[in-house]
Amino acid sequence: MDIAALVRACGGREPLARALAASFLRDLEAQLTLLFAAHAGGDREQLVLLAHRFKGNLGILKAGAAHRAAQELEGAARQGGEDGLGARLEHLSAELRRAASALAAWVGG
Repeated sequence: MDIAALVRACGGREPLARALAASFLRDLEAQLTLLFAAHAGGDREQLVLLAHRFKGNLGILKAGAAHRAAQELEGAARQGGEDGLGARLEHLSAELRRAASALAAWVGG
């Protein structure tokens, strides 16, 4: 997480950056549930859409490792096949939890 870069991306407006982070945190569990359900149900289109959405949000939030994990999942899901999707999904989930922990500490601080 690069909180300073997030604040800079928001034009130096820390309240805006905190509001973006808080919004992401509010929706995270529901979005993660949808992501895992899409994978479990073999819904490749939904998996690509959700991974893409995570990638965009994480890029805005300057969550580098989680952003890269979402990008990898999206790319693999677009390629088709099951090769490594589960592992990529678990990796994204772990990176999301790390990013969420850092954001929650900042937003709550």
